[in-house]
Amino acid sequence: MIGEYFLDTCITICCSTDDSDPRVRTIFDAIKSIISWYKKEVSKDDVPIDFMNKLDVSLFLVEHRIKTKKFNFDRFIEKLKNGKAKDMVPILESRKIEISKEDLEEFFNEVLSKKRICDLFEGKKKLQGLLNDIETGNFIDDAEIVERWENAISRSWDKITQIKRVESIEAIQSLDLLNDDYSAVEAAIRQSYNKENIIKTGYKSVDKLFSNGGFERSRLYIVGGTSGIGKSTFLDNLPVNAINGEEVEGDYLIITGENLIAETLERLYCIFTGISHEQLVINILNDPTFSLKTEIQKVLRDRKSNIVLKYFKSGRTTTEEIRVIIDEVAQLGNLKAAYIDYLDLLNSKFRIEDKRIDLGYVCQDLKDFAIEYELPIVTPTQLNRSGYDKEVAPTLTSMSESMKKVDHADFVLYLQQPTGEVMFSVPHELGGQKICKKVRATVLKNRNGEVGSSVNIMNQLKHNQTKIFNYRFEELPRISDSDPENPTVPESYSDQLQEEWGKW
Repeated sequence: MIGEYFLDTCITICCSTDDSDPRVRTIFDAIKSIISWYKKEVSKDDVPIDFMNKLDVSLFLVEHRIKTKKFNFDRFIEKLKNGKAKDMVPILESRKIEISKEDLEEFFNEVLSKKRICDLFEGKKKLQGLLNDIETGNFIDDAEIVERWENAISRSWDKITQIKRVESIEAIQSLDLLNDDYSAVEAAIRQSYNKENIIKTGYKSVDKLFSNGGFERSRLYIVGGTSGIGKSTFLDNLPVNAINGEEVEGDYLIITGENLIAETLERLYCIFTGISHEQLVINILNDPTFSLKTEIQKVLRDRKSNIVLKYFKSGRTTTEEIRVIIDEVAQLGNLKAAYIDYLDLLNSKFRIEDKRIDLGYVCQDLKDFAIEYELPIVTPTQLNRSGYDKEVAPTLTSMSESMKKVDHADFVLYLQQPTGEVMFSVPHELGGQKICKKVRATVLKNRNGEVGSSVNIMNQLKHNQTKIFNYRFEELPRISDSDPENPTVPESYSDQLQEEWGKW
């Protein structure tokens, strides 16, 4: 699929182009992807040594162009002449030519066309192995070979769907309003507002804050909040609520640098089952056979959905590594949403020392990922000092140290202790009273709707004297069963409850 002529074309592009054309970086990425595909999918035994050497030269050159912001061919050649790669010099010098605009356009189209084919045939080596096993009878029984074939076809179809999705995005990167066909753009608009593509938060009061009733595809959502207000807990509730919704079959990705995988699993178990964390610890300590797996997997199978947990190292992970994780899970099937805990723990690929600027690039990358994979990305962020004053009205300037985060977000939700009383008591389903903590959620940015609206949600903490905290955020109690759209809490609070609040 790749011959010497194509490699010569790639070397010519790398040696003869400058960075003035904005498409050049995209072509470099495509060339690297094609060569990496070839080295992975084609056995070395089937490749002549001379061709493999030229392949390595092409990969070396394109990686250098990707890393270098201002490329100077002559300086590059001088460095090579004094190093181990001096044998490459004649090949590179022979491919340094003047390229006409027409030839460059043809080269670019050839590279992109080749990348499309390589993307389409990702996994070719495994498929060839499967076909060989079928021909030689190298399998246990017919059921095994049917399963392997179904998996291979499913992966191929997912890849085709992904390629078509990327092509549809590229097809609407420009629009001449007088002369162009609107159909591709109009189709994208319809998909954005299709109710089947909306991921609800699971809280009717919160969903009403969104213009379309929930998270939309290709959007970046930021949840701001003070330390300890419950940002991570709120985030963990979202995929569970989506799975327990009505039209939610698919995969949900939680990427966390705030909590370890074990901690996140404990939280998800409590949210799924409603069991308090205190009771979970008792079960784990007193019953060696106790497993979190059974109940969680039952729900996931019943709902035909899945949650994938991935951990990243806080302060050391870049958005490029996050992209790899998203891509890996997207390849598994129907990825519906990604939740990243949390924004401020990531670095951009540039690792800029000024964190304010770096976080801007982080948000820009996350927004790009949301568009590329057509899913909502939801991520919490810390507030700055002014955000910790609950008497001060919520503002976007409270969103930590970088307003660049806000610039790239499509929607900003602000979690805060409400003014006045925070604790309240309501009747428990089993009798007695339960003590709850109230959290206010305010819309500070909404690309498609109004801002400033606030609602309250709650955590339940104690039932009489027993701790019942289960990491769930819940709707506030309703005024009455006849008025389900207007949740509220009692107006009166006791000194005892406020004293209890101090203990928490």
